[in-house]
Amino acid sequence: MADTKTDLSYEAAREANIKIGGTEEGRKVLSDEKIGKSVLDTFEEVEKLKTESIRDVLTGLHNYGFLMKELEERTKDKDKKLALIWVDMDNFKQINDTFGHEAGNSVIRGVARVLTNKTRINTDGFVARYGGDEFVVVLPGYTDLESLKLRGEEIREAVSGTNFRVGQKEIRQTVSVGVGLWDGKETAEEFLERIDKAMYEAKNKGRDLVLEAK
Repeated sequence: MADTKTDLSYEAAREANIKIGGTEEGRKVLSDEKIGKSVLDTFEEVEKLKTESIRDVLTGLHNYGFLMKELEERTKDKDKKLALIWVDMDNFKQINDTFGHEAGNSVIRGVARVLTNKTRINTDGFVARYGGDEFVVVLPGYTDLESLKLRGEEIREAVSGTNFRVGQKEIRQTVSVGVGLWDGKETAEEFLERIDKAMYEAKNKGRDLVLEAK
């Protein structure tokens, strides 16, 4: 009888155990199924926690912790070619003040989708939410600054060309963008700081602009 019960599902095993009057064979089937279900639940919970540790809850993009860990690892190899695009939403505070934080979160998710869909990234690249209304695109292998600036322009145009729905309204959102190539000497923090400065310079020059880092 035991041979005919080993492939039963948890519920089927439970029903079989009841039908055979709680025999030893039935209890063993039920026990084995419970163990299997417990192991599966534990595995799924571990995988969920692993995902949550590297993903931003709001957008599903990689989070700040993942970004920093990856950049710190990649900047250990001085021969690596690496580029960053820093994207910051313009006048985002006005959206929160006018429409509320939930509307603001909706626009952040919308911009994240645009970045994911419109940014051509190879298998080693990724988009991360740095925090708040800021995003960083990591592009390994880049050596040409002009082509990188074009990528930044594509991102800027894609975001500004998208209408984001807020309640019954559709609004236009622009971004200020800083781009730059790694010099092979900077730490991850120094590299990010340099690209961040380019982004803020773009904001100071009127926003909705792409500037290269010096």
